[in-house]
Amino acid sequence: MGERKAPGNGPGSPWSWLGLGLSKEQAKLVPLIAVLLFIGILMLQSDKLFGIDADSPPLDPAPGASLVGPVGAEDELTRLERQKAAELEEMLGQIEGAGRVRVMVTLAAGPAIQVVKNTTVDQSTTTEEAADSSTRRIESINTREDHVFTRSGSSEQPVIAQTSAPEIAGVLIVAEGARDVRIRARLLDAAMVALNVPANRIQVVPADGR
Repeated sequence: MGERKAPGNGPGSPWSWLGLGLSKEQAKLVPLIAVLLFIGILMLQSDKLFGIDADSPPLDPAPGASLVGPVGAEDELTRLERQKAAELEEMLGQIEGAGRVRVMVTLAAGPAIQVVKNTTVDQSTTTEEAADSSTRRIESINTREDHVFTRSGSSEQPVIAQTSAPEIAGVLIVAEGARDVRIRARLLDAAMVALNVPANRIQVVPADGR
């Protein structure tokens, strides 16, 4: 009797033209391997398929769009907090016996800006006559406000009528001389006057002596 060949390895096998000599069990793994290879290639080419270029610079946000998450530059409120803390540190450090002073200022809101507006009031009166010869007067008042701008070069800026100071939520003062009750009271009074805030929003503590 002739030798019996394993199924899938004969001349009529779908893999015979590849010269692989695969067994039936091995041949079943070939489609799975091909699918895995295809998925790997697809993942490597996903950036190009979806129009994403890894080397291209990030797109600038559209005008008026908001960014969610941390940004590189500090916002205006943080800048004002640092500025006021530095100014207060310099002043309090000049108080006799205060020693080294560190200050942290927390703002509840930034400065409020009020701009100049032109207000136009249009008032009109209409008289209607009914069929019974009675009359009815209808008064309408329309108010319109337009901002006033001033030109600076090629740009226009709104005219500012008033700018209020930022609202301070709290102040922390850490000073080496704050262990002395008298120095602590001077620091508190000076901070109240400089920032125009009540005492319950200011905390003065002694610095670590290390």
